[in-house]
Amino acid sequence: MDLGACGDKCSVCPRYLATVNKDRKLLGTILYLYVKIGHRPAGFDMELLKCRGCKTVSNCPYPGLKKCVESKKLDNCGQCDTYPCPEINKVFAKTDEYLKKLEGKCGAAEFRKFAEAFAGKKKDLDEVSRERSKGKNR
Repeated sequence: MDLGACGDKCSVCPRYLATVNKDRKLLGTILYLYVKIGHRPAGFDMELLKCRGCKTVSNCPYPGLKKCVESKKLDNCGQCDTYPCPEINKVFAKTDEYLKKLEGKCGAAEFRKFAEAFAGKKKDLDEVSRERSKGKNR
């Protein structure tokens, strides 16, 4: 499973896909939606929206979480002994809020793409954590 530090599914993330495919039109659409729901400020530089995954992105919306994961030399929060922590719980809440704002602001197909990339992060990180725990108990 290709998960970011916070549990986002990078392989289906519209922002990631727009970046790696050099699709400026899609990146512009994403920026428009982000500004419309208040996820980014008006006038935000589209170049700063580009994302090539957690290992390279410098404009992560959860910089504290990313630093924590990197400092522990993990790939994502589900691999951490203290998962779930208050910091990742804030991310889950922020993601829920973000998706609620996004729903109805874009087409159903677009929304499904965002939901596929972001909505399952808790479930996916829980699965990583369970697998980690099983490995420890062997």
